[in-house]
Amino acid sequence: GRSAGSVATSDVVDDEGGSDMEAAPSEATADGQQDGVAQQLHALRSRLGEIAVPDEEAYRIAFEADASKTMAANTAHRTRLSKLAADLKKLLGAGGGGTADEKEAINWERADSVLSDFNKVLGQSQREADFALVLRQGCAGFVVDICLKIKDSLPLFASSGERQASQTWRQMSNVMASALKWLGVVCKHDFARVFMLLTNRVVLLTDVALAFLDTQSISVLFLPQVLHVLSLHMKQNMPNSPERLVHTLSSYLLLCGLPAKLRELFRRAEIKGLKLFEGASPLPLLLLRAMGLLGNLISAYNPPHRAEAEQP
Repeated sequence: GRSAGSVATSDVVDDEGGSDMEAAPSEATADGQQDGVAQQLHALRSRLGEIAVPDEEAYRIAFEADASKTMAANTAHRTRLSKLAADLKKLLGAGGGGTADEKEAINWERADSVLSDFNKVLGQSQREADFALVLRQGCAGFVVDICLKIKDSLPLFASSGERQASQTWRQMSNVMASALKWLGVVCKHDFARVFMLLTNRVVLLTDVALAFLDTQSISVLFLPQVLHVLSLHMKQNMPNSPERLVHTLSSYLLLCGLPAKLRELFRRAEIKGLKLFEGASPLPLLLLRAMGLLGNLISAYNPPHRAEAEQP
């Protein structure tokens, strides 16, 4: 329809004004499409926020009541994990006193130490009860909040020179790596992914991924793990979730600009060719994670059983 309209317009205008008159509808159409996408994106994000549930309710849904009590009794590292959870909470000033500035500031060196110890304990644990405990202690929210604080600080280190010269950035980089490792370990468990989905924290991690994609030199460092965590959630089966949660979330991720930015990533990789795979470059892993996420996004948006039902 659009090409036919362009032909019709060119047939009736004179040579002097034809190009301007042809361009105007095209620009208006593009602006209208962008506005439509923005409105749809806003509606999807708002809907995801509306159907999100508080942490306590999400925890209850993720576990049956009897099962959660059994898990709580079978923790192997209760004392150590509880101490680390309290330290993490203290780092963020959650529930404590102090001024707003004091609550906003984070001791990045201390945060790296706490998260590194956390990862060591969880890496040694073979019991789901330990992972259930850290969710109950609110640690998933704390770790995502740390990721968001680092994301919000990226404009302060806009150039690679500023990042290399900054001790603070080096500390923040270590914390981000530890935080993403923590999420990767915890989100291996179904109940943790259900918890993250129900509390809408996957949308916040998408914001982190988009911010990293906008900073190319940073994206190579952290994006593989962020994309891996997002991909895990897109595979999560939630048959009793409200409002087809995973489908709504996949719709949001497909529209938010993430696939387009990943496409640009593949375009840059194509230009580099086989040189990309020489040495110990992290880019191949990044491309692999990107492909995995895109595949899981498409499957979540249009699962096989739905696609079969729509076939004539």
